[in-house]
Amino acid sequence: MIQQLIDEKNKFIEFSINNKFLYFIIALATMLSYGIKLVGLNISIDTEAIIDDFDVQMKAWNSIDRFGLVAFKKLFSLHSFNPFVANFLTIFFLFFTCIFICYLVNKISHNKIKSLIIVILPLLFLTHPIFAEQFNFTLQSFEVALSMFLIVCSMILINMYIEYLNNS
Repeated sequence: MIQQLIDEKNKFIEFSINNKFLYFIIALATMLSYGIKLVGLNISIDTEAIIDDFDVQMKAWNSIDRFGLVAFKKLFSLHSFNPFVANFLTIFFLFFTCIFICYLVNKISHNKIKSLIIVILPLLFLTHPIFAEQFNFTLQSFEVALSMFLIVCSMILINMYIEYLNNS
């Protein structure tokens, strides 16, 4: 299975080299959609609450069953909340989520989809109103973007496993 991971890494590198324009389009769309968050400070009452008392906010989230959010906050030691760092990490993981979505679609289609067509899915993903609303909540935007990234990574691994079973 290690060899399959190495092969997958090489396929991803080849995909990246062959689709540099795709990276540019996704970076542009990401920055146009969410880039203002890198330079503008937009915090709400909830954000002030976590800055003021981290533990109270963690208890509040635990009480409404947001265990994953609390785990990510503690795992990444985000005890002193910085909205600029959270927004940067959000944009970073959104960008790579879109790249991995493109790679997954390309992989599933067995390289039959052209680069200009493959860019539609991440553009819809980035600009969808649900995500635009979700990422207004700076307190959880990084964690949501990271979760989406991990979901796409798991889909790639599931696809690899299915291909491995079919080739065995």
